[in-house]
Amino acid sequence: MKKSIVLLALVLLFIAAVPVAAQDIPREESLTTNGQQWGIPVNFNPFAVANIAWPIGDNRRAVIYEHLYMYNMLTNENEPFLADGPIVWEDDYNIVVKIKPAAHWSDGEPLTADDVLFTYNAGNPDVLGYVTQWSDVWTYLEKIEKIDDYTVRFTIPEEPYNVHMLPSFLSTVRILPEHFWQPLIDGELNEITALQQYFNEDPIGSGAFKLKFWDETRIVLERDDNYWGQDASMFGKLTEVKYFVHPLYENNDAGNLAFSQGEVDVSQQFLPNVWELQDTLVDAEGNSLVTTYFPEAPYQLGYSMPSLVVNIHRPGLDDFTVRKAIALSLDFEAIGTNAMSGYTEPIEISLFNNYLFKQYLDYDDEEMLDLMWDTTDLDGNIAAANALLDEAGYADVDGDGLREMPDGSKIEWKATCPAGWSDWNMTLEILSESAKKIGLNITTDFPEFSVVQPRMYAGDFDIIMWSPFPDPSIANPWRWAWTPLYSKDVPALGEAAFRNFNRYTNERVDELLDQAAASTDMDEQVEIYTEINKIWLSELPTIPLMYRPTSFQTTYEGIWTGFAKNGDGTNTPPIDCTDQAAIKDLYNLTPAK
Repeated sequence: MKKSIVLLALVLLFIAAVPVAAQDIPREESLTTNGQQWGIPVNFNPFAVANIAWPIGDNRRAVIYEHLYMYNMLTNENEPFLADGPIVWEDDYNIVVKIKPAAHWSDGEPLTADDVLFTYNAGNPDVLGYVTQWSDVWTYLEKIEKIDDYTVRFTIPEEPYNVHMLPSFLSTVRILPEHFWQPLIDGELNEITALQQYFNEDPIGSGAFKLKFWDETRIVLERDDNYWGQDASMFGKLTEVKYFVHPLYENNDAGNLAFSQGEVDVSQQFLPNVWELQDTLVDAEGNSLVTTYFPEAPYQLGYSMPSLVVNIHRPGLDDFTVRKAIALSLDFEAIGTNAMSGYTEPIEISLFNNYLFKQYLDYDDEEMLDLMWDTTDLDGNIAAANALLDEAGYADVDGDGLREMPDGSKIEWKATCPAGWSDWNMTLEILSESAKKIGLNITTDFPEFSVVQPRMYAGDFDIIMWSPFPDPSIANPWRWAWTPLYSKDVPALGEAAFRNFNRYTNERVDELLDQAAASTDMDEQVEIYTEINKIWLSELPTIPLMYRPTSFQTTYEGIWTGFAKNGDGTNTPPIDCTDQAAIKDLYNLTPAK
């Protein structure tokens, strides 16, 4: 009998020691995603400054650590998450937030006001003496106070006075457990380097999932069956998804191949010609198993607006005539059809994404309309661009088909974006061909991302393709204009700047953005943003190229059905089932039959 007990114990010990990689993760219980993690995880640490693994690396994701509010890009509202009720302004400077009493951590400890204070204060350089990814909140936050165990008060400063940014941070700063992190910070992680290098292999979060396993092939999360969100004050149930899995693919091609074989449920990758997969990946009755947010073009929800960021300090590119000519020459139909596979609506030449912010512009303003043009009239636009350059003295002196500078010097500008970003690479090839039609020599340059990013931050480029606008946020459209245009506190060329990469400066724009920061009156905001748009149209420091998803969400419904779609009545945005209000998608999913 004793031998049997010992043998059983050894068997159980052996089973416990078997790596999770060797254990079966049932496909029918798993939601699988791609495009959000490349390479083996380096850490799962929210205090780290780089290479933070999925799903913690992006501060919008909320399946392990959660926010007080979840921003919904479809309604432009902050919906309560950990917070018990909407944002309440006590007066012009103070916001009071209550916390849901049901909220608790994955180890069973309650989530309270102390955790909120710890998290925000951990980002305050004046408190802990170092900078975190959420430290910029303290530009717009003067103090945070505990009123009781489940209530906190946030106070914004008189200077800079901004009524948009704190509500935005309430939906992007993820709350961390004080009882876990504070002892580490007081002890073995009391040096910033040690804190940032901590792996955090078993994150204690308040979210619906816990980290189960990772290796060189995948990251696996497992549903927390004690998740507080099944309380009636939140989702009222657990998600039916038991495992959330991110296989680690070598590149986009490998990830797209896996999706085409039904191995990925939620693809966050550029996948060209989705309609071809819709015709080939079908069920036994011939119904397509591939779905997108819109059933037809543009298929995806185009929130971001990748643009040409032009170095306005380089000879020739410092001339508005040249920038206007480049913008006029662009073949937007080819960009939308060939580079973007139709995943964009027709672009409008405006600083603001026409799809999202049209209500903030006065389209009865004739001066603004006179500065815009029809992007579909390519022949007319090419003729107008050539006329502008002729008049400004950019002539083809040596007869080689390419114009020279007015002083006779040769023109050669590089258009840069990361290698392997296939839709962006093709867009810049289209730019290069378009420029030839007006006699401008623009060549393409595709270094690795690790090369592009520091050059962009330093302002060391001619033309760079990037999305210079912020993520979805209740602080938009203020942040949308502030990020690429506001010149105050932007480091000089050569130093690292994390916005306004071409160091655009216009004192009137700065003044208008300061006014908009304090405004909640819609009529006043329309007036302000219309004037900003007119100034932008008169200078074109950036040139929009397309409306692109913040995240792609192409879905395979062979395992799960119910992914967010336009008009489905759920008001759930299509962002990976992980980001902000898109996490509600997890509770819409049911097993495929």
